[in-house]
Amino acid sequence: MSYIFFGKLKDSEKEEYSLLGINSILTLERKEMSFIKDNKTKFIEAFSVVKEERINNNSEKYNYTLIKIKENIKFTEDILEYMEDMEIKARINQLKNDSSSYLKIWEKYADIEKKILRENLNTYYKINDVKIVKYEDDGFFFEIQLDKKHSFEKGDTLIIIKKDPKILIENDSEEIEKDFFDNLDYTEVFIEKTLKNNSILVGCKQEKDLEEEKDSYIFYSMKGGKTVNDRREKARKLITDNKTPMRELNLIIEGKKVTKEKAGNYEALSIQTKESLFPKYEPTENQKEAIQIALNTPDIAIIQGPPGTGKTTVITAILQRLSEERKEVGNISGNNLLTSFQHDAVNNALSRIKILGLPAEKYGIKAGMQEELVNKNFKNYMNKVINIYYEENPELKRESEEKELREIYNDYTNRIRESLDEIEIKNLIRKLKFFSRKYQLTKEILEELERIEDDYRGVSRTCFVDKSYFYKIPISENMFVDNGRYFVEKSIEKIEEAIKDKEIQASNFVEELKILKNSLVENKINFSLLKGCKISILSKLTPVEYPFMDKAFNQKIAEIFEKITLIINNIVRENKNFKERIKLKYLDELENNPLRVRDTIREYITTFGATCQQTQGKEILNAKRRTLENKINNGKFYDETRTYENVLIDEAARSNPPDLLIPMSMAKRRIILVGDHKQLPHLIDENILEYLKDEEKKNGGKDVKSYIEEQIKESMFEYLKKSCEKLEKYDGIKRVIMLNRQYRMHPKMGAFVSNHFYEGKLENGLEEDKFDNRLKDLERKAFAWFDISNKYQEKKKNNNSFYRNIEAKEIAKFIYKHIDSEEAKGKNFGIITFYSSQKDEILKELANEENKAYKGQELIVIKENNYAINDKYKLSNEEGINEKIRIGSVDAFQGMEFNFVCLSMVRSNNEKNIRKKFGFLTNRNRLCVAMSRQKELLVVFGDSKMLEGEKHTDIEVLQEYLKMCKEDGEYGKFESIL
Repeated sequence: MSYIFFGKLKDSEKEEYSLLGINSILTLERKEMSFIKDNKTKFIEAFSVVKEERINNNSEKYNYTLIKIKENIKFTEDILEYMEDMEIKARINQLKNDSSSYLKIWEKYADIEKKILRENLNTYYKINDVKIVKYEDDGFFFEIQLDKKHSFEKGDTLIIIKKDPKILIENDSEEIEKDFFDNLDYTEVFIEKTLKNNSILVGCKQEKDLEEEKDSYIFYSMKGGKTVNDRREKARKLITDNKTPMRELNLIIEGKKVTKEKAGNYEALSIQTKESLFPKYEPTENQKEAIQIALNTPDIAIIQGPPGTGKTTVITAILQRLSEERKEVGNISGNNLLTSFQHDAVNNALSRIKILGLPAEKYGIKAGMQEELVNKNFKNYMNKVINIYYEENPELKRESEEKELREIYNDYTNRIRESLDEIEIKNLIRKLKFFSRKYQLTKEILEELERIEDDYRGVSRTCFVDKSYFYKIPISENMFVDNGRYFVEKSIEKIEEAIKDKEIQASNFVEELKILKNSLVENKINFSLLKGCKISILSKLTPVEYPFMDKAFNQKIAEIFEKITLIINNIVRENKNFKERIKLKYLDELENNPLRVRDTIREYITTFGATCQQTQGKEILNAKRRTLENKINNGKFYDETRTYENVLIDEAARSNPPDLLIPMSMAKRRIILVGDHKQLPHLIDENILEYLKDEEKKNGGKDVKSYIEEQIKESMFEYLKKSCEKLEKYDGIKRVIMLNRQYRMHPKMGAFVSNHFYEGKLENGLEEDKFDNRLKDLERKAFAWFDISNKYQEKKKNNNSFYRNIEAKEIAKFIYKHIDSEEAKGKNFGIITFYSSQKDEILKELANEENKAYKGQELIVIKENNYAINDKYKLSNEEGINEKIRIGSVDAFQGMEFNFVCLSMVRSNNEKNIRKKFGFLTNRNRLCVAMSRQKELLVVFGDSKMLEGEKHTDIEVLQEYLKMCKEDGEYGKFESIL
């Protein structure tokens, strides 16, 4: 119990009071304040300080009536802020108890999802047989035959254990479950493909040989599912309890009035951003406004990006401007998080982004893929820099190659003196051959080098593995601190290179690689384990003797080297100035020390990338922790491994809310969502939806099905768009914008897409004369329909997926007719279908010799019983930005564009019910994606008879497209091909 005494001057008519202290008196003014709680107005007594007086010898002149006040006393510097906080807390508590709130509905969804996941443990399988079926650079694959029919699907994560899982089934206890998994030796695998005869093709996450797992048990991985659910639950709870770095995020999500924050005042473009991203053309006013809204939002910005509107350029401009502004303050490393719902979307966004001239870094990998020490973005960046330097300074290329040759030869001669067992001359021979051809040495020298190389082919390949880094693997804390991490990374790199070069077998180094990789991510390193790993590696690479390494042999190598160096020395060279020597040193680092370059670049990278789930992964958290070690702001050290100044979520409409909340909960200053709810939506489990609707109906005593369905099926992106539009009415700050000018499609197709999917609000950015399709028999056409009679009807496979072989055959003929033509040089093709079985059918027909335009065309090859695109056709340009051809369902095409697109309609039947007749073709979101990927030409292959008759809302888009192909003779074409 606490007490405080107030005094009120006797005979005073004013509402003034005094707080009496030992040495001073505070004069207070009484105010009555109110706030809303539980939909009722609450009142409190509040006092503001008017003045302060020191107590002196004349203090007896004060004549007070003392008032005793007890409990619920709060001192605050700002009474209005205090009242505001009280009101916010009241509204947050009200939301937490509102069963119909948006976050509450998704909490219930998550609870049901966890329940179903737990029930999956009731089904487990015994492994009858295991065999390796193929090996590729990205890991082992195993065919596992199960004891009974299964319901597993591609992408499922499973675990294999020796221990019988009956204990989990018989005891429905989280404690037993935790103990079971915490003390369990298990192997985690992912399904690459489901096969016949109760078999599955799996990849092993731990690079383990699964052939020993016969008679083990396999079932859904609760570990993976639990991790996913824990991350979702933690993020949702942080938001619900208002404990996120961004104040009042829960109120913002629910579209409730929030404390009025002041909007920023940043310019959309700086001179640097304009020069780097818009060198030729000014951005549109609409694009500028989108950038400005994102920069200046007090909390959330929503950018809707329809097809071809320059979404990626706008994203890059936003991130660059944020980094420029932050650079003025300092501490730019890891301030921004770029995330999306899946790996391909993150890779697609990051591959096009350069912030302040540097790449962004992605963390986390797809299931079954091996982690790269230097990821693709870094490699591309370094290769691009190297190529630019060599183009600008061609003499540096020769200097670099000659320097490398000398170093290899010196290393060769030095090692001869030390020990013949450690000699590696493979690179020397390769370089000698290169220079022999480059400087046109005699044919005899080349033949001699060929003979030397043949001799080496007979030697055990382990002798070629560079062992120098293995000797330096740290076996103590001091050694690890002293550049030990670098030697571990290089050791991993050398082992993986040796595996790739077939110098050693991957199966012999599984455990060693696992120990080395774990040491890079574990907080506490087991150095005794590392020591054993070091000994094991070196023992497996036992040196061998070379009986042919005699004096005469070495003399041959020396003579060849001397002849080449003599020619090199006779070439007149300009003296290299200081700048050129610096460039050469820089190039040397880029080419020979990629890990060191990577680590240096990391210190200045402003943007980290990861999927929504993997923003909470160990790898990205460790990277963030490194950026915070010496990070100072206003004299304070930060430890915010799960906090980013700005979070930008691409393809936000495709992320389901539980995953989307994870990165949103990490934002401190801004959340920028970029997406398009008119395209593909997020995926939901219909079984959970039905379960949720039934539960709500029972508990609520009224029909709430339509409300629940609307909240669950509507993308969170669209929901937040509406919430932000509500907020704008409260505070006048604009948070929502749609990019309204497309630069991808022909204006006729642009207008079609705009009218049917975007209420006519999407403008065309390019005139008709900018499009010049020259494909034979389709010159200047922008849209076409190749009609295939309904006498060739659809068929259905066991997985309930439809296919139509005749369409697949005609598409294959079309592709072979055009893909190698002069008119398609440097351009690419997309083949889209609504059904996975049709994709398989198209691949099969592309492999069929009968459909080829001429002998020797080989677009599809067969690798390990699977169809694959021939490497020759994988890329359409030297930079490798675009695929030459992609074949897939609609889901694989969002965010992509192709010069020419074939769309396979598939459905051809006599069904009367519209939904059953057309299936996926009635889904406007899928149609929007499918009909907006092309830059020059869209060709639909299908049965036009299906669309005859009265207009119907569900198929109106296809009916109008067919009509346009028939009636527009200038840019459209309709042709009956069968």
